[in-house]
Order: sequence, then structure tokens, then C-alpha cells
Amino acid sequence: MAWLPYLLVALLLVCSRVFAGFESLLTSVTLDFTAVLGEADISASSSPLYLPGGLLVISALIAAALQTKKPSSALNSALFASTFGNAFPLISSTIGALGAFIAGSNTVSNMMFSQFQ
Repeated sequence: MAWLPYLLVALLLVCSRVFAGFESLLTSVTLDFTAVLGEADISASSSPLYLPGGLLVISALIAAALQTKKPSSALNSALFASTFGNAFPLISSTIGALGAFIAGSNTVSNMMFSQFQ
């Protein structure tokens, strides 16, 4: 069961890139931004569920639902944040940067230290 989140991320990434039906399902959810910064000609669009970060969130939610009796406790530990109080943003960003340096990837750093923070 410990490997479940990693397997889910890998499965979702492969399926979202290989199967057109699954890709269209994920890209059907879009966030559209028009008149960014008040400029009529500047607009942007994003499909958050198709992005690797969105797939990571989906797999985390599924894993939390399957692995714990109370999924909300698995997603909101807040132990480290409550220990350091107002200094938590400084400590948190330092740990994230160190993890990204060691792992060579910000995504892997987030996966490693998500429960820690």
C-alpha cells in the first residue's frame, strides 16, 4: 500500500498521454483568464487536471481515501507548521529548496516532504 501513490501517479501520467479519451476528459476542465492585468489582449487558459501536478493531486486524494480511515487527517497534518508557528514559511521554503537540490526535481521534493510539512 505504501507504493500506491507512486503507482497511481505513474499510471495516470501514462494513461493521460496514451489514451485520447482519458486525455480529452482531463483537458475538458479548463481555467480561462481573460483581460489579465486589465489588458484586453492578454488572456490565458490552463487544464489543471492534465498537468502533472494535477495528476499528483488526484493520486494523493485517491491514496488518502484508500489508505486511511479519516482521509482529511492524511491531507492536513499541520504538525510541523504548528511547531514553528509564524516562522513556518521561512522553514518550509528552505526545506523545499534543499529537497529540490538533493533530489534534482521540485516534484520529487514535494512528494518526499509533503507529509513532513
